[in-house]
Amino acid sequence: MLFRVIFFLLGYLEVLVSGKRPERFVNLALANNIYFWNVRWSRDGLRLYMGLWAFRGIRSTARRARCRVRIVSKRGLPFLLKRAAARRVLAAGGVALIALFYAVTSFVWFIEIHGLKTVERERVLLTLGKLGLYPGVYKGSLDLDQIASRLTAEMNELGWAGIHARGTKVIVEVAERSLLLPSQRPDEAPGDIVASKDGVVESILVLRGEGLVRPGDTVRQGQVLIKGLMNPWIDGEAGSGSMPVRARGVIKARVWYDLYVEVPLRQDKPVRTGRSWSRMVVRLAGKNIIIRGFGGVPFKDYQLEESVVRPEEWRKTVFPVEFITQLYYEVKRQIDTISEVEAIKRAEAEARRKMMRRIPVSARIHREDIRVVQRNSSFIGLRMTVEAEEDIGVFGRR
Repeated sequence: MLFRVIFFLLGYLEVLVSGKRPERFVNLALANNIYFWNVRWSRDGLRLYMGLWAFRGIRSTARRARCRVRIVSKRGLPFLLKRAAARRVLAAGGVALIALFYAVTSFVWFIEIHGLKTVERERVLLTLGKLGLYPGVYKGSLDLDQIASRLTAEMNELGWAGIHARGTKVIVEVAERSLLLPSQRPDEAPGDIVASKDGVVESILVLRGEGLVRPGDTVRQGQVLIKGLMNPWIDGEAGSGSMPVRARGVIKARVWYDLYVEVPLRQDKPVRTGRSWSRMVVRLAGKNIIIRGFGGVPFKDYQLEESVVRPEEWRKTVFPVEFITQLYYEVKRQIDTISEVEAIKRAEAEARRKMMRRIPVSARIHREDIRVVQRNSSFIGLRMTVEAEEDIGVFGRR
């Protein structure tokens, strides 16, 4: 990613290599340590990108390969500035943009909080704001150690806090002051095991608590399967009453999944015409600034592809800027007709894909049934039923 930013700043070329053996040119260029990227075939020959300084040394390589090289387009910041030199307003705007870019990095724009368990993030952000730390504040005016100390004094729930800046981002790390006994920790809170879905119980293994179902029982979603209650033992004998505990166990059940899929016999799909239009945008602190490709998209129907280049961190500074290239490809609508056999194949593939997203990976499939339930001149309707065995027990807090 970094090399793309460098080439954008220094400038690069799109080059067309034509001749009988363009691939020989590629091999010779690689042998001479000439760097290029995005190599692709076109009707005119081989197209690729390379830096400005690399182009000066490829003439001899092209002669040896008996190929011709031609510059198709010039890209990057130097060419943008050159085209903008005649426009004083745009040039002044570019200078102002660069000045704004460096000014923006002197402020805090993002605040991250790590380590929260039960304390609400909004409360911490509100307290930090009262202490002078908020998005948009000048970094030079902050004493992060003092803010961290005052944060723990303001919020008794926090036992420790550490704050450090990383470019335009401030990271707040906290540790909550635990006032709960070990048996009262959230991961040990009493509760039951309940059914996550409908099914027929195949087996039940109770590790803690009281089992309420047996193999062969039909259960509904939300039904309690293992009750979180145990009789306490005192000196090796059962005591009186029941003690609430966190139920544990494994409940295997047969579960049925049902899915219906339709595939049309006539499909409207977009086909690219070969015409395209591009726009380049700089996104700075959430604001989009168009630097190439003004006006509306010249196509009624189109497909959009975006590529985003973000500068790498420099000396722990995160730059709030992105360079976005938007490519719009004109498309026309085309109607494709498929046979019933092909429609059934596509419906079955789509049904399996959707079904696999619903069934847990750990489940064991016992049986599946696929059949066409609707057929007419416009679509094919297919139904898929799967019988699987899986663990349906989930923890249910009281």
